Amino acid sequence: MKKIIITICILMYFNQISAKQLPFQYKALMIIKTKTDLNIDGYPPIKCEMNKKDISTVSRAYKEYFPYWVKKLSDNQINVECDVVVSEKILSTVTPTGRAYFVHPNNIKDEIDLYVPLGKYDSIFTYWKAINYKTKKPFPTGFGWPLGPAVNANHCSY
Repeated sequence: MKKIIITICILMYFNQISAKQLPFQYKALMIIKTKTDLNIDGYPPIKCEMNKKDISTVSRAYKEYFPYWVKKLSDNQINVECDVVVSEKILSTVTPTGRAYFVHPNNIKDEIDLYVPLGKYDSIFTYWKAINYKTKKPFPTGFGWPLGPAVNANHCSY
């Protein structure tokens, strides 16, 4: 969670938010990718689908707990409004970064085009499952590797 707060603080710096504008109003979107089907050299295939309970739990945690902790850890300097969309489109590509992989904006371009109109959100988060259910081995993923506002994310941080 602290990495997310650091990301938001970095964005505040890049956007040159002044003390007069506090508390800062921040709008974020989480895209929940319900289906994963990855075939990456050196790893067992990752094929999984989230059930309704998983989707509900992730959505609730993001919409309820994320704003609470952002506000608390920012000493009431940041208010975040959270939206969630559920994408049934299969996640079939991820982007390598070092020894792990993450969902880059280019991996979910269709969702960004559909759900992220220019200027509506400050940040986009993606939730996805990355486990081989047969072997029960997780796939190496990254968390908290922020990209600053990016053109391929409709100028949102990612």
